[in-house]
Amino acid sequence: MNVIWYSIKSIFFALIVAYISLVATLLSHTVAMFFGLGQPDHTNFIESLKGVLPFFLVTAVIAIVIGELFKKLQQSNVERFFCIFLYHYYFFYGLKMLEAFLSGHDLMLGYELITQILPAVSFSFLVTVLWKPKIKGKPFIEQLRYYFRNTSFQRWAMKFLIGWLIFLPVCYLTNWLISPFIEPFDVSFTYPISNRLSIKLISGLLFVITILPIFIRWNESKTSILFWIGFPIFLQIAVYPAVVEFWLPMTVRFPNLIQYTVISFVMSIFFVQLFYVLRDDEVIDDQFKWMY
Repeated sequence: MNVIWYSIKSIFFALIVAYISLVATLLSHTVAMFFGLGQPDHTNFIESLKGVLPFFLVTAVIAIVIGELFKKLQQSNVERFFCIFLYHYYFFYGLKMLEAFLSGHDLMLGYELITQILPAVSFSFLVTVLWKPKIKGKPFIEQLRYYFRNTSFQRWAMKFLIGWLIFLPVCYLTNWLISPFIEPFDVSFTYPISNRLSIKLISGLLFVITILPIFIRWNESKTSILFWIGFPIFLQIAVYPAVVEFWLPMTVRFPNLIQYTVISFVMSIFFVQLFYVLRDDEVIDDQFKWMY
């Protein structure tokens, strides 16, 4: 009964988050138009039920998953809000905007920022308030010391460097695989290699920085963190664009869905192997010992 009640409550909370996020998106769009910041060169999802309904449903699912993820980290309210905002903004909005901006797309930065910041703040605040941990963990500085207690600077720097740079080959491999399908629709293929390299390097750096607080605060097993790292990212960078950006042809959305699904989980596997730290009290099941 407790599980059923908790599930109903979580769904109710998620619907509230999705509704307020939609209202915030509409409001921020109105503000951007009022100040003459322009309009995107594509159909906006809020202009059609084909975009609004998927946005509402996907945002509700994302709210539940991110809420449950950060609830496990036992952070203070301020720390949790700050981490959720950076995490959600980067994967839901920032990664795509960064790539579009650095690729040379005709991007109206003012419009994009106005229409993204308010929904991201609203989403993060509501998830912070509605998914509270039962207990508050150690202060972040103390947890940080615990995380790095058995790691030398050289070893940590090497892991960080690998985690940062691995994003580049993963993206290029998946781009190469889907390029025959989307190249006619994607002008970024015509831009210099230096532009595309800078995109991936900056995106990879922000990817690592955004994910690290989860590893620093994680109190559960290595097997469980793989799901909690990969699945929320998959929902935000793969599922959301595929179902909400209805103005793009399916010949673009489906290959992109495949690409970002692969990126989400391959990057998660690398990060778990690089950044997971075994807890002192963790008991490892024999069938999972090979993973450690």
